[in-house]
Amino acid sequence: MFFNEIIKSENSSIYYNNWANYRATLTKLILDSAKDYYRLLHLRNEKAIRSNKELDLTGTKASLAIWGAGSCTDIDIFTLAKHFQIILIDCEMDTITAVRSKFSTYASNIICVDIPFWDIPHDTYIMYEAMLKDNTPIEQIMIYLDEHIKKMVTPDYKKLPCFDFSVASGLSSQLCTRFIALFSYYKHLYSETDRTILYNYISKLNTLAGNRLSEALKAMTSKLLLIGYELKSYVPETFFLEDKHTSYINDFFYTENISSDKFFNSDVDGNAIIQQKINTWVHEETARILTHHSDIWKYNDKKHYLMHFISLLLDI
Repeated sequence: MFFNEIIKSENSSIYYNNWANYRATLTKLILDSAKDYYRLLHLRNEKAIRSNKELDLTGTKASLAIWGAGSCTDIDIFTLAKHFQIILIDCEMDTITAVRSKFSTYASNIICVDIPFWDIPHDTYIMYEAMLKDNTPIEQIMIYLDEHIKKMVTPDYKKLPCFDFSVASGLSSQLCTRFIALFSYYKHLYSETDRTILYNYISKLNTLAGNRLSEALKAMTSKLLLIGYELKSYVPETFFLEDKHTSYINDFFYTENISSDKFFNSDVDGNAIIQQKINTWVHEETARILTHHSDIWKYNDKKHYLMHFISLLLDI
């Protein structure tokens, strides 16, 4: 069963050493964003701030939710747990529980939960693969998935706790990748027309999933939301001006008009909806951009990502 191979491939622990620089950058970005928030809070309240090094002004550690945490290869949980109460959120509970077990010193500061904003159980993928393998007509496959989506229950966010800070990096593009990977494996069984139909259908699922993700992030975060998404994926040797490109984005990103061409539309499926949501929140004045940053994620030897990070102030 190819689905089992997909689950195995999602374990990014093999990249731990290769991602050292990116992990340090993202972790620093999280800490700096929190510090920026508290500096702004200080300016608002006109109160003395104890230290730039302290993220906690109340005596209780602020909560930090890591959405789509996985094996936490891209984020330094050990460092963050010194400053925050960490909540690891992922549909694969075994994976994030294993992460917590590695950090016994700070285990009491790490909570593992699944918030099913996009609830696709393994059984659904297994049935989907079986249908593909049997060359089931595309129309029947879409009916099957539609029936599951209609039964999906949205969590009652009013009854769930609210986190002080949330981080969702590289998550909006991953919500439907299992569907894509499975179809790519069996696509030789289908005509070009059928392939196009199902790819377009999955793209629509990406939009739905992105909406559900953004709703969950906004509803369950009270202070600051840091969103990271891939602007561009590329083969390393085809993109020579990495440093210049990230500098260009950082220099010319206009927060007062992020719907302009300076916002740089993502070419990675699943990210357009999160960009649209950020744009809507800002223009509706339910969020304000505090900082932004771009960086290169050298995922592996064959693929790099140009990443963009935006920290959104929510308690405005």
